[in-house]
Amino acid sequence: MNRLTSVLLCVTCAAALWADDLPLGAFDYPDTAAARQRWQPQFGSRPVRVEALPDGTTCLALDADFPAAKARACWDWVAPMDLSSAARVAFEIAADNGAVVEMAMIYFGTAKGWYAHVLGGGVPGDWTGRSEPLSAFSAEGTPDGWDKVERLRVSVWSSAPGK
Repeated sequence: MNRLTSVLLCVTCAAALWADDLPLGAFDYPDTAAARQRWQPQFGSRPVRVEALPDGTTCLALDADFPAAKARACWDWVAPMDLSSAARVAFEIAADNGAVVEMAMIYFGTAKGWYAHVLGGGVPGDWTGRSEPLSAFSAEGTPDGWDKVERLRVSVWSSAPGK
């Protein structure tokens, strides 16, 4: 099956969101039903699912079916987060068909705006660890502060039609 599987924070990796490098619970689910209770697809995107990896671990899969170039797929995890003492966010990401991805971004949202960051280099085919400093995130709107984050958003835009 040829699909875009953009996966963040596999169960086996930790997110360095707090000073003590505590993992963010947004990506650790026993099954698809549990993941879908917390993740909201946006802009007509497909629901998330949990996928078993060859090494026996699991990950959150974000499948996209792009009808045209510049199409967007997007998912939100809604939960209050105080990231004011965080320095970085760390994750692993991979795609089955990364060539169809023009741009990928992660966001942290507050009531009045977003902290946004473009994942330079696209989405690789093999699992690749990334560590992004929160200081590299730009503001969209007027975010209320890292201590008032209400949601995590993952968005990808297509370079062409495809899955």
